[in-house]
Amino acid sequence: MTDQVRTLDDVLAYYPLLAGEDAEDFETIRQALLFELAPRSGYARIIANNLVELEWERRQYHQMIHDVIKRSAKRAFTRYLADGHAGEISQKVLEDLEAGFDGPVAERRRTELRLSEYGIDVGELVCQAWTSQAKLIGDLKAQLNDTEIRRRKLWKDFDKLQPQRADAIEDAEVL
Repeated sequence: MTDQVRTLDDVLAYYPLLAGEDAEDFETIRQALLFELAPRSGYARIIANNLVELEWERRQYHQMIHDVIKRSAKRAFTRYLADGHAGEISQKVLEDLEAGFDGPVAERRRTELRLSEYGIDVGELVCQAWTSQAKLIGDLKAQLNDTEIRRRKLWKDFDKLQPQRADAIEDAEVL
């Protein structure tokens, strides 16, 4: 953060993203949550911003777990092929299948179906991935759980700062 801090907004606008993270995604989530939380004081804004950052952190841990499993499943697939199971699968199909592990959900599903046509059980590859990476996944899940505990405590603090809102009563008549 090289710019001089002059206002609370200057402080709250800064969040270091990890390599590969999308600043627009973060900002979209940030704006949506801040709109929903509607903090009513400067300190409430700080806590609300901390809640946004914890939500983003939770998202990071989920993504890390997903990436660990995906990379490990790709390695299991490569080992499977190296063991002589490639058979009649052409190099182009192999490249497409390997690339399919990284695509969007629909592409991954198509990859699973194509692999099953060659007798390759994607569930088994994922199971091998989970098993081989159990320690790392366990550590990431522990961090994820810690983040959830911190988030719940912060929510309680935030709720104490916010005045109670008068919710509209659907069948009420204004007199």
